[in-house]
Amino acid sequence: MKKRKVIILALTILPLLLSVPIQKGYPQTLQITTFTDMISHDFGEKITIYGNLTKNSQLLTDGLVAIQVKNPTNTTIVIRTVQTGPNVTIGSTVYVHQVIPCDFYGNPKDTFQQGTLAYFKILLENYNPNPLTALITINLFDNESTPIGYAATSGSFVPRELYMLILSIAIPLDATVGQATICANAYTDWPSQNGTPYCPEKTAKLQITGTTKGIQQSNPKTNSQISYGNYNLTFKISENTLAGKYQVYVSSKYLEETAYDKTYFGVLSGDVNRDLSVDSTDLGLLGMSWGLTPEDPYYNPYADLNKDGIVDSTDLGIMGSYWGFLIE
Repeated sequence: MKKRKVIILALTILPLLLSVPIQKGYPQTLQITTFTDMISHDFGEKITIYGNLTKNSQLLTDGLVAIQVKNPTNTTIVIRTVQTGPNVTIGSTVYVHQVIPCDFYGNPKDTFQQGTLAYFKILLENYNPNPLTALITINLFDNESTPIGYAATSGSFVPRELYMLILSIAIPLDATVGQATICANAYTDWPSQNGTPYCPEKTAKLQITGTTKGIQQSNPKTNSQISYGNYNLTFKISENTLAGKYQVYVSSKYLEETAYDKTYFGVLSGDVNRDLSVDSTDLGLLGMSWGLTPEDPYYNPYADLNKDGIVDSTDLGIMGSYWGFLIE
C-alpha cells in the first residue's frame, strides 16, 4: 500500500475569498429553493431553514446544500452543509475526512472552559487529479444548537496528499455549559459568493465547562422543528444576538450544474404578529393576552416576550424598547 505524505499546516482565519466562474452554454435544470419557518423571530427562538433541491423538476435524494447565514453586520454566524438524502454524489473533490477537538499542538482534547480557545484539527484530502482551491470552515454549536463561533481558511491543495489544518474558536464567557458540536466543511467559496460544497459535513462532540447552568427552558410553541423540504437546518437564535435583518444564502452543485438561492429573516422582540415591525398592531395583540398564562386558551405565546409564562408589564416594557423598529 502506498504511504501517503502528510502535510501539516497551522492556519489562522484568512479573509481570502475565492471566485468560481458560473458555467454557461447549456440549459440550467438544477434548481434550489429556500425558505424560513417564519419571517420574523424573537431572541432565543429556534429557526428552521428549508427548501428543495431538484433536477428536471424531480427531488434529488443524493445532493449537498450549503447554507450560510449572515447577521446585520454582514458577519457569518452559520456555515453548514446538509444532505438531501443518505447517499450523496461527490465525485473527484476536496474531502474532509475528520474533525477532532484538540489542544494548540493537535493533541486530542474534548473539554474546554468558557472564555478559552478551543482548537480543532481537520484532516482533508484532494481526490481530484488537479490542484484545487478550497475554503475550509468550522462552526461551533452549543447543546441547544445555538451558533457560538466559526473559523475559516482558504488554500490550494495538491492531489492525493493528506492535509492537517488546525483552526481555533474562542468559547464565549456566556456559552451554554454542556455538550457542543463542531461542524467542518469544504467549499469552493462562501455560498454568498456563489461557492458550493465539495463534500458532506463532518462533525464531532466536545464539552464546554464553566460556572453557569447549561439548559434553559424553551417555549414549545415557538421552537418546534420544521421537517418539510428535502433539506432543512434548525438552529437557535442567541439571546445576545443583534436585532435586524439576517441574510440566508444556499447553494448546490450536482453533476457539474450549480444552483443558488437566498432569503432573509428578521430578529427583534415585540413583533407579536411577526411582520418585521413593532407597532400598534402588536400592542393590541399584547393587550388581548394581558394577564393570561399558558393554561388559558386565549394565551398568545408570541406576546409573552420574556417567556416567563404570563403576559404582563415586563412584556410591555420589552415591546416599548423596540417600539417603531422596522426591518426592510
